[in-house]
Amino acid sequence: MPPFGAVVLGDWHYVCELLTNECDTHSKMMLIAPHQVFQHELGMTPWVYLTRFRVAHACALLRTTSESVTDIAVSVGFDDPGYFSKVFRGETGMTPREYRHHATQS
Repeated sequence: MPPFGAVVLGDWHYVCELLTNECDTHSKMMLIAPHQVFQHELGMTPWVYLTRFRVAHACALLRTTSESVTDIAVSVGFDDPGYFSKVFRGETGMTPREYRHHATQS
C-alpha cells in the first residue's frame, strides 16, 4: 500500500460532503476556494487525493484478483496503462507487476 495513510481508505463522497459543509460554514468568506478548503482539511490537493485513492484501490485489486494490469488501470480510472504504471511507481516505489509479485510472496 502506498505510504499514504488512512485518508485513502475514506469514502470519496464523504470528502465531497466535508468540502460542501465546510464551504457552507464559511459562506460569508467566499474568498476561500473549495480546493483550498480541501487542501487545508486533508493536507493535499483534490488531484493528489484522487490519484492516491485510485492507486490504493489498484493495490487492493492487484493483491486480491488476477485481473491484468491493463484492466485494473482502466477500472480505477486511468485510460493509459503506461501512464498508470508511471503514477503507480511514483506512489509505491514499484511497478504494478512488482507490487503484485511482492504482495503475493508475503
